[in-house]
Amino acid sequence: LKPNLNELMSKRLLTKSLFKTGISCPRKLRYATNKLYARGDTNALDRSLIEGGRQFEEYCRLKHFSDGVRIDENEKIDDEANVDELVERTYSLLMNGDITLLEGAVRAENFFVRPDVLQRLGDSLSLIEIKAKSWDSSSKMVGKKEKILSTFLPYIQDIAFQKLVVQRAYPDFPPVKAYLMMPDKNKRTELMSLQQLMIEAITRQGSSSEEARRTISQSNDTLTALIDVTDLTDIVIEDRLFFPGSNANESFKEAAELFAASIEEDTEKGPPPPIGSHCKACEYRTKSK
Repeated sequence: LKPNLNELMSKRLLTKSLFKTGISCPRKLRYATNKLYARGDTNALDRSLIEGGRQFEEYCRLKHFSDGVRIDENEKIDDEANVDELVERTYSLLMNGDITLLEGAVRAENFFVRPDVLQRLGDSLSLIEIKAKSWDSSSKMVGKKEKILSTFLPYIQDIAFQKLVVQRAYPDFPPVKAYLMMPDKNKRTELMSLQQLMIEAITRQGSSSEEARRTISQSNDTLTALIDVTDLTDIVIEDRLFFPGSNANESFKEAAELFAASIEEDTEKGPPPPIGSHCKACEYRTKSK
């Protein structure tokens, strides 16, 4: 069924980023959705990690999704007209048959996500989330009693939220498949200057960028691993979700609804801050006088 766009236009949207913010501390949703509250500056390490993630994402696109259709990723998601257009564009392309969409736009109720990769093959929809975290293809993401390891839980929660939204937006499709694409540290590349090639592919224009992109896409090797996490996302979606201030009874779905409701209300009437060890790393701080 086609999403009722007109009905959704007036609602604030809970994005993947805001959902992750809510898990870290629901109180932060009050600050993250209000421009009056400035976040602390990112440090050099954070900037380095962001750039590394950007390079790996582009590498994956060049190696595995060169035929992918990019939904304009420069559109501002806080502009409702642009959200409407992006969601409509994504819907139209998916309804036309098999396709790979990059940064597609999916909206269900007051949830909104832009998956790294959204593929349709026949009647099946697949989500692929690209993460720059190193992966050992000989290891597992679950430990004793088949419990998801804490190292990987945030990544599973990330794509689980996207899966929840896509399934709600496209209920006529079978259950959505979910995958993580990560760098496999057991693999090696034949390219001697891959990092420099990635910098050229991303930052330069013209023939230099095109040559770098062609070299990467045509190499015979790949540094990536594609991990099927469909079953793990199903477990997470149906399980309880623990976050600061939770009563330990909220399910994943209920927490998503709670976060969405909190950003729709007056930001000055948000939940009281749950004080704890997580406050030490909070990016929202007041300056001492």
